[in-house]
Amino acid sequence: MAVSRISSLDGLRGLAALMVVVGHASLLSAYLAHLFFHFTFSWSAFFMPLGLPGEAVPIFFVLSGFVLARAYTPGVAASPRFLASRFVRLFVPIWGAFTLGILAQIYMNAVAAQPGFVTPEGDWAARQLFDFNVVDIIRNFAVVDGVTSVNSSLWTMQYEILFTLILPAVIVFADAIGKSWKRWLPIAVSMGVLVWVSEHMVVGFVAMFAAGAIMSKIRMPASRWWVTAPLLTIGIALFAARRLLQLFFDIPHARHTGPWMVTVTLAALIFMYLANHSPTVGRVFAMRVPQYLGQRSYSIYLVQAPVILAVGYTASVFFPRQDVNPWLMVFWSGGAFVLAILVGELFYRLVEKPSIRLVAIIKKRADVAGATVGTDK
Repeated sequence: MAVSRISSLDGLRGLAALMVVVGHASLLSAYLAHLFFHFTFSWSAFFMPLGLPGEAVPIFFVLSGFVLARAYTPGVAASPRFLASRFVRLFVPIWGAFTLGILAQIYMNAVAAQPGFVTPEGDWAARQLFDFNVVDIIRNFAVVDGVTSVNSSLWTMQYEILFTLILPAVIVFADAIGKSWKRWLPIAVSMGVLVWVSEHMVVGFVAMFAAGAIMSKIRMPASRWWVTAPLLTIGIALFAARRLLQLFFDIPHARHTGPWMVTVTLAALIFMYLANHSPTVGRVFAMRVPQYLGQRSYSIYLVQAPVILAVGYTASVFFPRQDVNPWLMVFWSGGAFVLAILVGELFYRLVEKPSIRLVAIIKKRADVAGATVGTDK
């Protein structure tokens, strides 16, 4: 089934990828990392929403549910042709990113072995060295049971693979709910309660995917300007809920809990609705920069962690003590951000685009084979 792309949703996906890169690049700096983990009001403009890399993941998952459920019927989603093309689309870039992660780890291990090397002060960077255990390498390569730090971005890919396998059932579920709010609203509330109570990552992430699929089946009215502004405010507040609780009530931030998964899912659904149904928000996401980032969001997301970490370890060679000049490492973080975007562009051209062409070849051969069988009959 051929379904046209929605450019505004590509832009939203691009913003989510940008959030991940900005957040991870900022964690190279001990100064910015301290601000990240000990949130202060003066930095709220920086860390909300661009400095919340973890909150970008629900946007990816909700968008996956919406786009896939909108594009395919249950029968097509269960077909060998779809599964083959989908896994090629996912795994070719995953293996490319895994290879990049291995190269980055070899470089980082070599840097760390130098006499007098000082481990990067940013907490995230300090925990990312990988032991080259054969079993772990195979597990990473197959994206089974999560991944180790060879490329920490790949941890979400196990869920995208799971979503592909359960997609037919999710589409049937979304179709059965129908377009009436009297049916989908109580079911959505029940799903939220289940996620809130269970506090299980798999339950929460599957619910995010299913929520996006349900939304793809509902006819939503256009968002007028007097609705858009309040909704956007609510979405940002929900999106940054754990930071706001930390800021105003001194409640330690906690990711992957039931309340967190519910609030960020609601935020992602609001953002997706506004991108798709608000002319103002849609025009913003359809601009050139969000579109550029959106088209390359998968590549940028996959490569950003090893690139940023390699920059962090390089910086530790030339700048072992960040407390001498905390702002100098901020410039290194900026360089890591720029380099991650550039490598993402290169990865998109050399790895992701060939995988897209390969998927097209698979579909074309399947169409030819189907036509031949039909002729024989």
